[in-house]
This record gives sequence, structure tokens and C-alpha cells, in this order.
Amino acid sequence: MNDVNSWSLTTNRLILRHFEEKDWPGFHGYWSDVHVMRYLNIPPKSAEQTRANIRWLANRSKVAVTEVTPLAIALRENNSVIGSITFGANANIGALSCKIASKYWRNGYAWEATERAVTYMFEDMKIDRIEVDGGRIHPGWSRILNKLGFQLSGPELYQLWRKQWIERDVKN
Repeated sequence: MNDVNSWSLTTNRLILRHFEEKDWPGFHGYWSDVHVMRYLNIPPKSAEQTRANIRWLANRSKVAVTEVTPLAIALRENNSVIGSITFGANANIGALSCKIASKYWRNGYAWEATERAVTYMFEDMKIDRIEVDGGRIHPGWSRILNKLGFQLSGPELYQLWRKQWIERDVKN
């Protein structure tokens, strides 16, 4: 992970990597998607708004992933962006969120990306706990979080502790 620009995580079907300006079509595919944006409680974005945002994200590629950083979720087969996953840590507490374009829902991509990010955060970043804002959360992602061992610890906060993750790994 020495070269921040080439840093990535992979799964069988996905690459989690920094955004590039050329990712605009895939990025716009979910930032303009009413089904995705309703869970963010903001309206879908115009092409102009999306282009400005992708330029900002591409410039963030200089940031180390230890900071809270949005990453592209791209298909390994063609490197096309289908969503984003944001994760990182502050004071040894991780933050996590995931967005997938609705046309890719129900294919296991959110599970793959989230499970890989959680593994990285606990095993490589050595954080103590991950928190997820549960305010407006897609029911499918809520099921993924539960399956990974996250617990609702308040009306709008999911948490998973490293100890729980290690114990989960030992059981499996």
C-alpha cells in the first residue's frame, strides 16, 4: 500500500479502488438513481453535479485509505464502476457506508464489498470498532450488516467490535 494511487482491495468479482475522472459514467449511474438516492435523503444528481463530484473524488485519490475515504466499487471483468464504499478510521473507530446502482442490486456485490472492507479494517488497519449510520438504510444492506455481526446499538447506529469479528471468524 505504499503507492496510494495504485492501492486497491479485490474480491472474486470486484475491485475497491480510488476514483478516477474516467469513472464518471458509472458514478453518474448511481448518483442519478432515485432508488439509491432516497436512502441518502438527497435528490438525484444532475450530470453537471456528478461531474464536479467525480473530479473532487479523483483528487482525493492522494489520500491514504486510513482516513475516511470514498472508494469506487468496480467490476473486475471490465473495471466499470457500479457503486462506492466509504470507509476509514478516526481515533481507532471505523466508519463505513456502501452504495450500489439499483440495476446491480440482488447480485451479492454489496455483500462482497462490505465484507472485504470490514476484513481490511479489522485485520490491516487494526481498528477497535466500526460504526454505520443506520438512519436511512437500505433493508438489504441492513441484512448484510446483521449477517456480518453488526448490532443496532441505538435507534440509528450499527456497531461491530473487533472482538466480535474475531470470534465470528473462529466459529466459521
